[in-house]
Amino acid sequence: MRRLASRAAFVVTTLAAASAFATPSRWAIARSPELQRDESARAAAEVELLAHRHEKKSPFEDPILRVESHAPRAAQILERSGAWSSDDWYLRVLLARVHHESQHWKEAAAAFESVIEDKRTPAVFRADALADVAIAYARLDRQDDEIEAYETSLALEPHPSSRATMLANQAEAFMVKGDVSRAISGYRASLEALTSYDAPFLAPTTLWSLGVALDRSGDLDAGLESIGRARSYDPNDVRIKGPGWFFVPPYDEAYYDALGEWHRARRTVATTEDRLESYERAVIAWKQYLGRAPEAGPYVPVARARLKMAEKEFIDLSKRAQTPTPVDPRLPAEGKP
Repeated sequence: MRRLASRAAFVVTTLAAASAFATPSRWAIARSPELQRDESARAAAEVELLAHRHEKKSPFEDPILRVESHAPRAAQILERSGAWSSDDWYLRVLLARVHHESQHWKEAAAAFESVIEDKRTPAVFRADALADVAIAYARLDRQDDEIEAYETSLALEPHPSSRATMLANQAEAFMVKGDVSRAISGYRASLEALTSYDAPFLAPTTLWSLGVALDRSGDLDAGLESIGRARSYDPNDVRIKGPGWFFVPPYDEAYYDALGEWHRARRTVATTEDRLESYERAVIAWKQYLGRAPEAGPYVPVARARLKMAEKEFIDLSKRAQTPTPVDPRLPAEGKP
């Protein structure tokens, strides 16, 4: 599972700062029709993109019918202005962000690549573009390119919270590739990079993924312990289920669900009935994972073993729950003093 973008929360600041880098003087604009066109497109696209970031979307709204959405309008403005072939790196930054926001991953990757390759792009925006193109690569199942993009971006990124996000996302790519040991190292490096201020916001999801990786390495108890640490920050799993996350591959969501329910069944203080319900949900989630994952998937053997374990624990607890508690003969019979 991955964060959609390492810097999505800072898009307003990023756009404002980029404008300061990219905007030519008014005298240069006055002398050049091309600069006038680019500046007009830049300003209009920024307005639409920022409006898109703030617009409230109804869960009952059909996205196909949202022809007036701000992101498509921004894309039209930029493409009419020739942003794809423009010498203005910032126009291509905007174009990439628009396609990223619209989840047009091939177009976003191509636009970000043109920004990264342009030597005129300031280093700070190249670092942002590398982190963002990595998200597009993840969506396109290009894990090798994703890992390389994060590696290059980490060399340019000084901020601890952004570095922690990139390290965790890179670890996810290693997980998808089946390299569990490097995934575990990456998650741990991400946690070590967090400040005490960032930990409550960024640690829960990284601890969740670390828990999955530890389980896949063969250590179920350590995996459940990591999930417990995640829930010490986020008891209701709000961050792991938030809109800024997605699963690669999609059926991995069932693996997370299974371990989460197993943690509740084993580690939480609850009634026997609650524990039985958690075990039942865990068993269902394991079956869903195995039903959707390819037969040759790297984590299918672990999931099969976990399903058997969960079923056994579920049956054992069910039997104990149905066995009457023996009465101590030394105690008085019910209803008698």
